Amino acid sequence: AGILFMGEFDSRFHELAPEYIMDGLICEGFQSREAVYAAQLGAGALLLIAEGYVTGKVYEYIAAGRQTIAVTDGADLIDLIAQTRIGVSVSAGDPGKIADTLLERFTLRDHPFTPDTQMLSRYDRRRITGELAELFNDLIARNQ
Repeated sequence: AGILFMGEFDSRFHELAPEYIMDGLICEGFQSREAVYAAQLGAGALLLIAEGYVTGKVYEYIAAGRQTIAVTDGADLIDLIAQTRIGVSVSAGDPGKIADTLLERFTLRDHPFTPDTQMLSRYDRRRITGELAELFNDLIARNQ
């Protein structure tokens, strides 16, 4: 078991990470989309660090179907995570709570993960694409 970070990081991350996450830390730079998705699907949990808004990354995490730990103060993101039950949210301004949450999620890693599948289905790309196609068809029909 380890912690895998993928992508580009601020130089401060590389300075601080070894101090706080000693063993098992793997930092891979930029990876192909396929490699990232494969890593997400194989992960025990996903960490999402977001400013104050819903990012595209959360939809990737929803698609991966893995438990998510979101470090954010964004109300919309917190609500989305709560509604879909894909994980937990913790304030970026509370490092002690972040540490407790990570430890708790690690301790509970073998417990069943039960997201709201009905709510998650609303974010399925095939369903959304179908709804968008219907919208375009309606717009075309109205303009003819």
